[in-house]
Amino acid sequence: MDVALEKAITGFRLSNEAKGLSWKTITWYHSNLLLFHKWLEKDTGHPPKIEEVTTDQIRRYFSELRTTVTAFDGHPYHPEEKRPLTPGTICRYYTSLSAFFNWTIREEIITGSPMKNIPRPRVPKFIPDPFSEAEIRALLTACKQLPEKSALRATAIILVLLDTGMRLNELLSMVLPNLDLEAGRAKIFGKGAKERYVYFGKSTKRALWRYISLARAEPVLGAENVFLSEIGRPITQRYLAHILAKVSKWGGVQKVHPHRFRRTAAIQFLRNGGNIFALQKLLGHETLDMVRHYVELASDDVAMAHKQASPVDGWRL
Repeated sequence: MDVALEKAITGFRLSNEAKGLSWKTITWYHSNLLLFHKWLEKDTGHPPKIEEVTTDQIRRYFSELRTTVTAFDGHPYHPEEKRPLTPGTICRYYTSLSAFFNWTIREEIITGSPMKNIPRPRVPKFIPDPFSEAEIRALLTACKQLPEKSALRATAIILVLLDTGMRLNELLSMVLPNLDLEAGRAKIFGKGAKERYVYFGKSTKRALWRYISLARAEPVLGAENVFLSEIGRPITQRYLAHILAKVSKWGGVQKVHPHRFRRTAAIQFLRNGGNIFALQKLLGHETLDMVRHYVELASDDVAMAHKQASPVDGWRL
């Protein structure tokens, strides 16, 4: 079938929208594929057709990603950084291309994928880097330097992220009708528009009550989101990043971003005796694969676990 690559990329985006994938996933796939199209057009000297794409071209593309592409190049919010892409980012580019070519086969646009003999890039496994208790206390103290209402909102945001382990988009889209302060839980919509409940304790309940009762702005256009800006609009990813950057600077804590709160929540849950099956449900993962990463705790945790569960000492041998 004689189909322009750019046209097929558009078809893939429309298909993903019809499937109900999240806006973030659709945008990520589409931007990655447009980057590949731009590279391929430069490489061939003409607008490429999908059946012309070869395995060798894809190999060379990934080789250039590892060596010449600048991190955050063209990103709408993050400044460009003069460093290579991380292995994790390159793996996500691989996932985008693989999903696209698999779709073209299902749609009978091509008969075989040029990705077939290209292995998934290896991503080094790192021990998760959670916040320490001292860092969290420093961030909460830094929140108090904000204006009073902003301080209540920032405190509630940090405690909700830390207590529930919810994703950034889940926090931003959480709405008042789905928040039950009495029960200490909220119904949220995760990846793939899947519902689940997250739970929080007494301190987070109190922080949420104080923010909602004393500091939440009058919503505009009937906005039901829990967290609103000073003018009553739902806060955005960029807006939240600005808040976290301030408390990060004032608290003297590095690498303050929503996903680090999620990692910390997961690791503290395990440290406090939670099991991985409950953690899987709380974090909204379909499989245990991602949850197992959180079991790779620091060596002190492993040493403590062995001290408590040594097979030999347990039998008093």
